[in-house]
Amino acid sequence: MEKVRKTFFNPLATSKAKVVEILEALPVGSAHPFSPEQILLCRSEDGITEIDISSYPDDFFFNALDLGEMGEVLLRRMARFREIDIFKDFQIMQAPDTTFKIPIVSDQITILAVSERTPNYWDFCFADEDCNACCWLERKTFSGVTHSGDILQGNDLLDFVWINKDSLTEKEICVFISGYQTTRISRFMGTHPAMLVADHVDKILYIIPVPLDAATIGDATICCPLVIKRDEDSLIFSILPTATTDRNMFCQSKIMNSPAFPEAIKRANFTIAAKEPTKRCEHDMEGAIRSSKRRKLTETDQLDDLADADAATTSRNIDNIVNHRNAVLTTYSATIPSFLDQTEAQIIRFGSGLEFELSSNELSTQTKFSGVVLPCIFGSELQGPTLLATGTAPSNVPFSNESSLREYYKKLQSAVVIVDEKMTDNARNLASHYRINALFIVQLTPITEPKNPDAVLSLMNSANINAVTALAGPQSLVLVQICDKFYFYRGIANLAHLDTSGLEFGVDLTSLLHTVGMESILDPRAPRIVRLDEENSILLPASGQFVQPQALQKVLEEISIEQIQSLERDISAAVPQLQMLLNQKDLQELSKSLVATLSAKVSNVAAPLRERYTRFLTTEYNVDNRESVLMKNNLLGELRKVTKDMQKTLEPIISCLANMISSQTTSKRTHDLKRLVRQTTIQNNVEAAKSMTFDALSGYLEEYAEDMGVMLLNIETATFRGLLGNLKNNLIDASPCCALDSRILHLQGFDAGILIEQSQSKHDGPLQSTAGASQPILALPYLSQLSGTGSMLAWVCWDEFVNLKSPYKVRWMEKCNEPHIAALRIIMRNTLSQAVASREYNLQPGSNETGALMSALLMASMSKLAAMRTSRPTEIVGKAEDTVTRLMRGLFGNLLTIAGSGLRPLSMVWQLFGQHPQYDIPATRGDWVWYETVVKLYPYTGWPLAQFHSNLEKLLDKAVIRVVTKNENIAQIKASRTEEMTKFCKLRNIYLTHSRTILTVFMRMLTANMNNGTEIDIAAVATRLLAHIPRH
Repeated sequence: MEKVRKTFFNPLATSKAKVVEILEALPVGSAHPFSPEQILLCRSEDGITEIDISSYPDDFFFNALDLGEMGEVLLRRMARFREIDIFKDFQIMQAPDTTFKIPIVSDQITILAVSERTPNYWDFCFADEDCNACCWLERKTFSGVTHSGDILQGNDLLDFVWINKDSLTEKEICVFISGYQTTRISRFMGTHPAMLVADHVDKILYIIPVPLDAATIGDATICCPLVIKRDEDSLIFSILPTATTDRNMFCQSKIMNSPAFPEAIKRANFTIAAKEPTKRCEHDMEGAIRSSKRRKLTETDQLDDLADADAATTSRNIDNIVNHRNAVLTTYSATIPSFLDQTEAQIIRFGSGLEFELSSNELSTQTKFSGVVLPCIFGSELQGPTLLATGTAPSNVPFSNESSLREYYKKLQSAVVIVDEKMTDNARNLASHYRINALFIVQLTPITEPKNPDAVLSLMNSANINAVTALAGPQSLVLVQICDKFYFYRGIANLAHLDTSGLEFGVDLTSLLHTVGMESILDPRAPRIVRLDEENSILLPASGQFVQPQALQKVLEEISIEQIQSLERDISAAVPQLQMLLNQKDLQELSKSLVATLSAKVSNVAAPLRERYTRFLTTEYNVDNRESVLMKNNLLGELRKVTKDMQKTLEPIISCLANMISSQTTSKRTHDLKRLVRQTTIQNNVEAAKSMTFDALSGYLEEYAEDMGVMLLNIETATFRGLLGNLKNNLIDASPCCALDSRILHLQGFDAGILIEQSQSKHDGPLQSTAGASQPILALPYLSQLSGTGSMLAWVCWDEFVNLKSPYKVRWMEKCNEPHIAALRIIMRNTLSQAVASREYNLQPGSNETGALMSALLMASMSKLAAMRTSRPTEIVGKAEDTVTRLMRGLFGNLLTIAGSGLRPLSMVWQLFGQHPQYDIPATRGDWVWYETVVKLYPYTGWPLAQFHSNLEKLLDKAVIRVVTKNENIAQIKASRTEEMTKFCKLRNIYLTHSRTILTVFMRMLTANMNNGTEIDIAAVATRLLAHIPRH
């Protein structure tokens, strides 16, 4: 088996001669099974050799890795390491190809390994062709590659490397795993170790498959699955078809002599195949059925298509197979449901091979009892791991090549595919580009029948649907069979019988299936066979259109909102098709563009009303004029009505498009749901802030900050520039550069969203964005013409803080990460760091300087707000009514979420607002400023004082104790205690010595009396003992 580099399996190869012919066209090290003789044929330098595999059970070749479960384990492990917190907003997915490229991002973690130290260390190492090695001990063997060494959290292990673009070596480098102290790699099976590659540009972590099964790596103690090579500013990764291995060694030095490394570099392929231009061509099949003519098979055509290897197949049986217009494809362990008429359908069974059932219903035994399910129904050649060694020769298949087999499928009037849960993730990954549009039935066999709908949904969510992922086309209908009932999973159907656009997951369709025949359940317009690597169209069933995914944006742009609303059913039906056709990256890009198009339509409809309202508010509005106030309210009401109506109209469609997730690697729905939750969390935080539009910003302000909106703070240009130059100091005073506007103190959320956007074209103050007027910021020009030229900073006052009765029931560390709060905090950082006044200081949004500037400005604005009152408010039970108190509460909540955000919080002052907090004592004078500000301003919130005073007392008590104990001179005490201990030890030793002497004397006296019977002079003995008593 060690000679096998890559395994191939042609499901239509019927004879040994055919297998040999296939291997002769493949590289040395290629292998192909021949099941009739239970051998694996392998091409070597000396020709074709035969490997007997009759003694190996099927599970010897399994690498039953559950990638979904691995992803969940990986996320749990990664969360424990703060060193890789940068990857919290990365998507995790399988490697896009066996050879792929990513851009080099200097001094960032590029490759990492996360594992469990069970049964030992899964060491992450590197080597070159000359056997120089880099590992946890030798960390800088290669130029531009720095190993982290072992990082431990409990039993979890993390290793990674930083790559430096300027100094990275041009050598080809092997990435390998070493079992510490010669631990066999196969012993890590089941612990879900992971090797990953980080693409920092697209924010993706790619999982690199590391074989753990005995069939692939045997008893190897090192395993090399990956080779990397620099290509200018990029890094190319070559995943080896078969990992190279070695035994009885492990990496612990700078040199590791093993033939596995030069062999790995020899096997590596660094050529990235260019995508073939998309074209629809018919294959020249030499006697196969030609689909372009779309004619019935003649008797001559049938005979040309027959495989000449199966002599037992009679002409009558051949005619029956080819003439059947319906087909049922089923795995061997599945049972055919009663509503399917087997007499009118050709039964095709598949598992480790392909078999057409004859009218006699006799099945061959060579594949019947195999536990392996391979995606072999299209007859395409499969290649990859040694799992393919389980492949079996076809039986009764009347087609000599894959083209004619697919042509047969294309001409079927209906197709049903019945599968179970036996296909593994590794088998799914072997699937070809072909998919079949059919009625798919996933049969589940629970121990007990589910007793309620929740139990049904639980079973369906956890069902293994690898076979569906590997075989189903985008226009398929997928059902789940539990006992004798059938439930909707996903897909589209014939609208004349079933509209799936509004159908909920898990709906019982049993009665419908018994009523509607298999010939008419699917949409008749859908093609039978789809090829994923070509440009495919999705079917919009209600309108009857076929549209390419990338053309959807243009379709939406060219139609009105009323027409879009009528497309709701079509959009719902399009989503599962898009999820099948596109990978996650392409799907996310399409989703963003479609959502942006729909959002722009809402914005364009409301634009004239928004502009009119803004113009009135900034030039004509007079708060003291009743008619002016009435006009403002009328204009605002009209604008809100139009906007709300548009949003309500498009919300179901936007929500549907925004929550798409690729199903090309789906194994279980539970994994998809968790991926969707993670994706949504990521997008709602940093990614949402990066791609946020003014419409989204306005939506946040209207939904979450409608009551008090934003408080406006005038920024004085000259003094603000001076403040920017002082950010390196520990103490920053922002008071001189800011002031409250005497005319406009705050704007309601809806007004603020409109005015901030509309005013950017006239914004020329210090906070004008260098990213352009289209980039959402929380700043706007002076609204009062009397104030001159400048900028105003908009501090958000969230409704939940404005109306908060007590701050002691809020979990502030969690609150700061809620999507709307996190997104606008990031926008505020961008506002300050990307302002024209900040350009010369090279501020970064995530830097400590930007955080210090943001917090100083907020605390200064809160102090100025408090100065507007002549006295502190009394403690308020319930909701505050006056403007200053409500604004102060909103700003206080903002301050505490800013303090607690980030990997290293700016301040721990939020601990003062817990029920039973653990207090961290401020370490610097700058840290104490937060506490001083909170103590000074907290009474202006009207929140309860008793709990605050109690918490403050505990903090100060701890601080005083620390100061006293830290400054106490305890050297003399320690010296005195040491002297006392020395004296005690000496005295103890004297006691011990004297006691031993007494015991010795007593024993001699006792033995002398017993042996000799003579009496001993006790008084004399006692006198001598007294003489030995120490005097000092």
